[in-house]
Amino acid sequence: MKYSVIVLFCMAAVSGCLKENYTPEGLGEKIALTYDMALHDAAVLLKGTPDPDSVRVQVFQLKTKYVKIMADYGVIRQKMNGDEKETVDSIVFSAVANCNIDDAETVRAAMEAFGAKGETDLTVAVSHFLIINQYANFDILMKYSPKEAASLGIPIN
Repeated sequence: MKYSVIVLFCMAAVSGCLKENYTPEGLGEKIALTYDMALHDAAVLLKGTPDPDSVRVQVFQLKTKYVKIMADYGVIRQKMNGDEKETVDSIVFSAVANCNIDDAETVRAAMEAFGAKGETDLTVAVSHFLIINQYANFDILMKYSPKEAASLGIPIN
């Protein structure tokens, strides 16, 4: 089922994300914090590179949870002007560049291990934790993952 931007807006409003009035700095910090949380939660789940079947469902559930949160933030970001978006993006870029290295390495190790076992879908899902912030930036999502954007109801220009 495809959602329109209006439906995404409504989903964000219901989730409470849109009830707050975010400044660009505040939104950037929320996205950055959510990125760190998603990466950490994935690292905790994937520590020691568990058997793919033992974590498959949890990986997809965790990814879905954080994609929804980031898409909610994306609805807010999309309503901002160019300068405001740049402020948000600068804060998020800094957070990604300075993420917890141990968490990132744990996620990368799991990606490599799952990939070596031919677990393509799981490997891709795990890789998304390293770039989960992109779900809050519809411009990037539409440019690099138009099918993913379309699946979230984001119109492709």
